[in-house]
Amino acid sequence: MVMDQFLSATNGTTMTTQRFARILQETGCDVRVVCKSDAAPGPDGVAWAKPQPGFKIAVYPQQELRYPLVQGLIDEQGMAFARPNDDALREALEWCDVVHLVMASDLSYHTARLAREMGVPATAAFHVQPQNLPAPSGWGGSRRSTTSSSGWIAHTCIATWTTCSAPAS
Repeated sequence: MVMDQFLSATNGTTMTTQRFARILQETGCDVRVVCKSDAAPGPDGVAWAKPQPGFKIAVYPQQELRYPLVQGLIDEQGMAFARPNDDALREALEWCDVVHLVMASDLSYHTARLAREMGVPATAAFHVQPQNLPAPSGWGGSRRSTTSSSGWIAHTCIATWTTCSAPAS
């Protein structure tokens, strides 16, 4: 899974993604998350994190990505974004069978591009919706902002979905 802010449950997207990852683990799936984390990775590129009591998960740590012009708003919302690290992303993509992109962000966009290059199937869901990108700024109802966001989503997610290969039968 790719989620900028997986370890700090300050919003519904993060809480939903944590629940999703936990349920997948409980059903026997091996889940790892690419996210912003200050944890030092081990030799295999993975660090272990506990986002909730009784819930331990492997993460591929990414450094924080800050946006100078709007960082104050991002901080006020209790949000953080992750700076894509190609080496860590390639390790994660080499390990996984499928990658799930949770948010429309630089990290997800970058991961989608690498996944296509590496032939790794990808999906996207949850809060990857055009109106969610500009909403905190007060521009959420603007046709221009929604159209711009929709273009990003179509470019990133639809292109990714059409390159996914069907599972072997």
